[in-house]
Amino acid sequence: MDERGAVSIEFAIIVGVFLAVFFSMVDMAHYYATRHSLQEAVNMTARAAMLDPLLAGCDAATTRAKEQFLLLRQDSLNICVVQNDSEGLQSITVNASMTFNIGVYHMLTGSPDLSESLSVSLPKA
Repeated sequence: MDERGAVSIEFAIIVGVFLAVFFSMVDMAHYYATRHSLQEAVNMTARAAMLDPLLAGCDAATTRAKEQFLLLRQDSLNICVVQNDSEGLQSITVNASMTFNIGVYHMLTGSPDLSESLSVSLPKA
């Protein structure tokens, strides 16, 4: 019996599985790095909003985050700062949302994107 082509077929099967796992790992690493950047953008915006009252709203906060965090998708990033004054207490709430496009996730589940929303509330001194 001739088994000369068996090694090539086994190699093709193993390489396909290896590449799928490898690109899944790369996509997930990119997702977690981007998610961390989004969390840092929210934290940085909250700290800046404590010092700068003009940072309230969505436009200034989003523009500031886009300038400092290049890993974040510029077209789907939205950061809003809400300053609350209730019962003599001032607080700042920062809400951020962004859509992630993950290739392997899209191939496996059929959904186009993952969406992430984060918020932080801090008492204003």
